[in-house]
Amino acid sequence: MKTHAQEKYDHYPDLLRFSDLQKYSIGATDGELGQIDDVYFDDTSWRIRYFVVDTIKWLPSKKVLLAPEAVVGVDLDDKVLKVALTKEQVKDSPHFDEILPVSRQYEITLRDYYNWPAYWIASEPMTYPFAPRVTYGAPKKQVPEDLRSSVSQRFARSDQHLQSCKSVKGFVTEFVEGDEMKVQDFWMDIYDWNIPLLELAQQRLFLAQDRKVVPTFYVQKLDFEDSKLELPRNLPLYKGRQSESSERIADQEVSEIYDYYFTENIRPSPMRVDDNDLSLGY
Repeated sequence: MKTHAQEKYDHYPDLLRFSDLQKYSIGATDGELGQIDDVYFDDTSWRIRYFVVDTIKWLPSKKVLLAPEAVVGVDLDDKVLKVALTKEQVKDSPHFDEILPVSRQYEITLRDYYNWPAYWIASEPMTYPFAPRVTYGAPKKQVPEDLRSSVSQRFARSDQHLQSCKSVKGFVTEFVEGDEMKVQDFWMDIYDWNIPLLELAQQRLFLAQDRKVVPTFYVQKLDFEDSKLELPRNLPLYKGRQSESSERIADQEVSEIYDYYFTENIRPSPMRVDDNDLSLGY
């Protein structure tokens, strides 16, 4: 029997912008835990690993990390992520210091406490979050072997792999017609919990008609020293629709985006693996 998520994937993934997800609260089994403040994602696969939850309403001066494994439902109408946890469990969870990087040792401690699986040793297939299990009538796209290899190397070489959306938002990329564009938002798959698309906008001109959308598999490097996002130069980008009135992104637009990139047959370059990148979380 298919799960709700699988049924959704037979048609299209439900996508929410990061800026809209920040309006969601976390609902425990015995009450509200707090508001989503940030999201940590794995920079090797763009999978969402943790939500940063601000619990100031009932637990002053404390933020906690919760993994997607805890989510048992998404209420799109009331804007609530429901988790199979009690407030007492969250209150007694290992201390989270948002100033420090999330280390692998802290992840082990946190996941042992909640009895969540260690995703870094699980048999998780090497896939990319572009149209996961979604074909729109086209053959399923396979991850190129050289791209798969470079990602595997990056994943094996460092445990400093988690980045936050708030820290990457605003990164500049220079690649199209000599213009600088900034990362404006992240489009998140709320059933498979990954980030398949980035929304870019011209620097100092954050208007809907100027936004561009690009799949995350084109990202070649995140440069935290210079706050830059490296993409292939002169990459022809899909231009976002004029209207952004709806929080949920229409499945028709998602279909158009993937059809555009697959039809154009734009081949992503392998992500760069350099020894010097280790200090930046690569």
